[in-house]
Amino acid sequence: MAHRYRAFDGSTYDNLTLELHGHLFRIDKRTSLPQRNAAEFADFTEEGFRSLIRQLKSCGYRFARYRDLGDDPHVIWRHDVDFSMHRAVALGQIEAEEAAFATYFVNPRSVFYNLLEPEIMALVRRIAGLGHEIGLHFDAGAFAVTRWGEVDFVAAVNRERQLLELALGSPVRSISWHNPDLTNLLEFEADEIGGLANALPADTGAIMYIAPIPTATGASSRCRR
Repeated sequence: MAHRYRAFDGSTYDNLTLELHGHLFRIDKRTSLPQRNAAEFADFTEEGFRSLIRQLKSCGYRFARYRDLGDDPHVIWRHDVDFSMHRAVALGQIEAEEAAFATYFVNPRSVFYNLLEPEIMALVRRIAGLGHEIGLHFDAGAFAVTRWGEVDFVAAVNRERQLLELALGSPVRSISWHNPDLTNLLEFEADEIGGLANALPADTGAIMYIAPIPTATGASSRCRR
């Protein structure tokens, strides 16, 4: 136990990745979370989510697919479904009601949901039926690989895509990364990987990536291009 704590000494890193018996493990540092003002998360509600969509549309933004960007003001609305397919459906319903389009990246190797369960796959198909795209959330932690070569990586992407397409019954056209820091996934920066649109290519042009960080400043009420 002393060695475990010693591995986290210092402020540079907050997790430790190690290989043991052919498997990769990531240990996250346990820290005492500071007390947060509830107002910081006040917008993290379904109504806050709906309001953000309406603000973007009122500012003239089009909700675009990865392969349909264009030169007009647009937003690529993306969800990496890491935990709950049920909550993903709830957000997809709100988006459909507001005529907004999103891409939902699902993980065939998730430990929190099983795409082979009829109930879960019915939820994924429900999201697609609302007009959203289903993409592949490629899970680096599912493979005993610390560094990918391009040929093996593309082959793995194709296998995961085929697995998802078989379960979904429709084509998959885009890909995002899950836990890319476990391997060298971020080195693959082409616009397409294995024929799939890369959600995070090297050349994003004028696109600004905005992570879902809660704020109490009211900045989300302004539109910028």
